[in-house]
Amino acid sequence: MHSNIIHVHLHKTAGTSINNWIELLTAAERARRTGEDDLFYKRWHASVPGPPPVPGPNDPMHEELGREARAYWDVVHGHSAALATAQPFPYRFVILREPASRFVSFLKDWRRLPDAAIGGLPPGDREMRLAARTLDAGEFIRRFLDTPTFHTLRQTHALRAAAAFALPADRVSGRNAGDRDLALTALDELFDFVGIFEDLDGVVRCLARDLGAAPPAGIGTINSGLTDPARDVIDPEGMAILRRLWADDFAIYDHAVRRFRERAGDDYDRYDEDAFERSHLATRLAQLSPRRTPWGRVFTMNDQVVGSGFLGRERPGSAAVRVWTGPLTRSVLYVPVPAGERIDLFLDLDDWIADDVRASLRVQVDGRAVACAARPGRWCRERLWIPVTTTRPFVKIEILVDRTFTSAEAGGRESYHGRRGAAVSAYGYRLTPAAWRPNDRYPGEAVLVAHGEGPLEDDGHPDRDWAVAFGNRLLARLGPDASEKDVLALLTLGVPDRELRAVPTKAGVEEAFQRTLRRPPPQEWLDFWVGKRRFLWINRQLTLRQLYRDIIRGEDFRQLRGRL
Repeated sequence: MHSNIIHVHLHKTAGTSINNWIELLTAAERARRTGEDDLFYKRWHASVPGPPPVPGPNDPMHEELGREARAYWDVVHGHSAALATAQPFPYRFVILREPASRFVSFLKDWRRLPDAAIGGLPPGDREMRLAARTLDAGEFIRRFLDTPTFHTLRQTHALRAAAAFALPADRVSGRNAGDRDLALTALDELFDFVGIFEDLDGVVRCLARDLGAAPPAGIGTINSGLTDPARDVIDPEGMAILRRLWADDFAIYDHAVRRFRERAGDDYDRYDEDAFERSHLATRLAQLSPRRTPWGRVFTMNDQVVGSGFLGRERPGSAAVRVWTGPLTRSVLYVPVPAGERIDLFLDLDDWIADDVRASLRVQVDGRAVACAARPGRWCRERLWIPVTTTRPFVKIEILVDRTFTSAEAGGRESYHGRRGAAVSAYGYRLTPAAWRPNDRYPGEAVLVAHGEGPLEDDGHPDRDWAVAFGNRLLARLGPDASEKDVLALLTLGVPDRELRAVPTKAGVEEAFQRTLRRPPPQEWLDFWVGKRRFLWINRQLTLRQLYRDIIRGEDFRQLRGRL
């Protein structure tokens, strides 16, 4: 058993999709999420005076980042080479990509970046990203071949840095300590598994086999760039220059292919769901931490997700956590249950990306189609109840839809490019009551229309007084006399604190306007807030929490509160 999982994420290798998947292999609070690097840097600069150190083998800031990451989290991923370690106890892996394909992927990614995302970059980096909008691949190589930034894009550069952080100093400064030699040493000595982007499905299946996880059928890619077939082809002259300048990268990639083929073996594709169930399922299910309620057993997506076909967590660590199905049309969820019992499974659907997804959604349990009772949930959009009689100490739930959608295909405005189906927020089961009748109310069912009792607005409804009292308390916290602190707490409910402390993203600004004013943000707000590391006169960085405060203090929101 490995002490933890470490992924040294090289850019443009589908690392975000891989990271989202491996985070689900442990509880949300035990996975080091994206953004932890920035939080660490802020703490470091607040406690250590002087200018930021230059990254290198003797850089105390990055060394401390690596130490902290490996010590505090079970799943660690990030672009920092300081995450690498020569210690054999973690499971360490890295994924490489064919260098020419990876270079073109950089250009595609830079093309989609708005001006706001590159305005704060150093002049050289900003110039390259602007040039990617107009130059074809060959012209780009000829224009920037002598710039330092062009050479730092190499995978060799990142792997050499990993060797400098993780290997003894005499190994790094010896006579054979060239870039290629150190990068090859890093691949052979610092990583238990070396994968290649060109066989991503095989990579994920091998990782699942090594880690004892359910094998995903596919994980897809998220950060898709802006493709231009006419400009994405490298002409012969440009390719010759790239092969000459990046000769180390091409040699290292060939070595990575050999490492992957050797480690994968001839039978890696035999690791399927049956093999997982025989070898690892019992251990995985025993690691879950369900919540016992008066009526049953509840699992949330903050816990490890034992299954496959899910994307990463949204709002991890909060009560509003959820996980989307995708990118394919089949998702699998394993649930520990008592054997030989009549139970009612439940599955909480927090949302679906398009109405077509909900219309086609169906469920199978242990390979058989089952009927579901769909009920409005009190804390979710819909709760599916599934009566079954168990034969084993677990059930295998399959969630099936006809197709998944990108946000753009579903008519949304998000920049997220992955394919999604339905969002699952919780699941679990209860023992079927001996005197259960089909018209009885299920636990947790929202009382929109009570059985035989009329609508909630009726004076005689048993839940009316509770609903009115609860609604009045909420209104009091939004009304004109409420404090700004109370209003802010209510409108940011469910937003992780780490996001509120961070620089706003485009998605964060859009969600803030939807939560407060129920409309998209003006372009000038996006231009000011997104990706800008602006500082207030009191030397505090602008954060998402400050954005919410500015909206709350604005005239539009004050008018809304007055009308309320």
